[in-house]
Formats: sequence, structure tokens, C-alpha cells
Amino acid sequence: MSFTGPGVVSRGDGMADENGVMVLHTHLSPAALRGLAEDFVTRDGTDYGQIEKTLDQKVAALIRQLECGEAAIVYDSESQTASIVLRRSLRSPANRNTSRTPA
Repeated sequence: MSFTGPGVVSRGDGMADENGVMVLHTHLSPAALRGLAEDFVTRDGTDYGQIEKTLDQKVAALIRQLECGEAAIVYDSESQTASIVLRRSLRSPANRNTSRTPA
């Protein structure tokens, strides 16, 4: 199934499963992007090293990762949820991030 449109990346890149599509971060409102980013950076088990960072610093770093393509937003049409995933976690199906956040 092909799903393209404003802000939606073609599924031909192999970066989403059969129910998911990648959405460009530039097509989310600033408030929606911030909420999604905050949810991602505050998840249990997220490790930022020995130096503690503020929420704003963590969100800014994640948004930079979205801008340079190191992270992506995936929308799951079946559950109608969105999540930010690191592209390196998408290389292997065993490493996929299955956590989802309401859109």
C-alpha cells in the first residue's frame, strides 16, 4: 500500500511497517511536535549520560535529530498513534521501538 501526501514520506524507503508511515516533523504544529518530543525524552529508561540535561535541552537535541534525519516520526494508522523513533533502531525488525504516543 502506498501512502503519500503533504508531509508523508513515501513508504518505499522501508522505514515504516505495514500500518505505519513516516511523517515529516515540519508538518506538525509546534505544540504537537513539542508534546511528542517531550513524551519521547521523558520515557523511563532514556539515558542521557552522566551530565543531567534540562527538559528544554533534551527536546532541542531531539528536534535536531529529526532535522538531520537521525530520528523520524512514525504514524501508525491502525492504532492512530505517533511515535518518534531513532533511525538506527529501524535497521533491524528486532530493534524496532514499539512504544506509541497518542497523536
